[in-house]
Amino acid sequence: MTVATVQLRAANGAVSSIQVTLPISSSFVFPDATSRPHMVTGSVMAYTDTSGPQTVTLKPLPAKNSTFGVDATTGAANNGAFYDGRGWVNVTKANTRIDGYDFNGVGVGNIQANNVFISRCWFRNIDGEDSWGVWCHQNGTFTGLTITDCLVSGTSATKTGPNGILKQDGTISNVVIRRCHTVNCSGFVQFAPIVGPGNAPYGNVIAECYMEVNSDPSNLGLHLEQVNVSSGTGGLLIQNNHITGPTGQTATIYICHDSGNVGNITIDNNLLDGKPQNTIYAGNTGQAQGVLISAAGNVKVTNNKFATTNGQNPGGLLIDPGSGDARLLVSGNVSYPALSPLSI
Repeated sequence: MTVATVQLRAANGAVSSIQVTLPISSSFVFPDATSRPHMVTGSVMAYTDTSGPQTVTLKPLPAKNSTFGVDATTGAANNGAFYDGRGWVNVTKANTRIDGYDFNGVGVGNIQANNVFISRCWFRNIDGEDSWGVWCHQNGTFTGLTITDCLVSGTSATKTGPNGILKQDGTISNVVIRRCHTVNCSGFVQFAPIVGPGNAPYGNVIAECYMEVNSDPSNLGLHLEQVNVSSGTGGLLIQNNHITGPTGQTATIYICHDSGNVGNITIDNNLLDGKPQNTIYAGNTGQAQGVLISAAGNVKVTNNKFATTNGQNPGGLLIDPGSGDARLLVSGNVSYPALSPLSI
């Protein structure tokens, strides 16, 4: 058995701690730094999908004055993607698929269409702050963005890498990220807000991804969490991921209503390791903002594996529920005793 510390913060700011005994589980296996789910050799990316090991020969992006992309249903060219003024890619036509490209030095700058699919792409050489593989801005209301089997890699562990795979600060629902991988990045995903009806099963999903240890030698700040959710009650499922928490940062998973109410989030069956200040932070930056976990509430932390090797904290779960902690459910979480090396 492993004893973890769970802190409860009251509405007046007072923090109390309780001890939770986590049983040991040794039957849970996720990809790690010795067996990465994406490897690139030359122009060939190896990856594993639901059918098993696969490879794809990555295509260079078309010339800057080109349009590209195919219809996700028929495979016919639909010219749904084009370059913006800074040379990044925008998608403006519904049902567009962008598949198998080497995004060398650029990313997807905006999604302005329904049912967009980005698959088997490698995003690289976009190091630095505010550099995401995919970014969705405030340009209309859309539904359907699916990102699968993509790799985002920074240059090295000695340089602050890209922010991650996705920043969603527009109005798009049914965002699905599956089997994606970040290495030498400073995060993975940011939702501001989560968009959707908030009814289970949730349309927004992060699943089967591997988020390697963060790279931030430039010390950009204390909010480089792998998963950062700062508003929205539209519903988000975080399930079956291996998430390595950033050393010294606020949290591995950060849920805080910095820009609006937050709720309807399920964090289930993930392997959570690393050395952050808190493994999962659910709270608020100021009592003046009112209810910390929104009235919709329904935040669940269930069946997760907290790694205990290399001096990592198996607990570090800071719950900041304000006036009512009944809206947050914690159950079935266990300690995980052994991992392969996580250093890059």
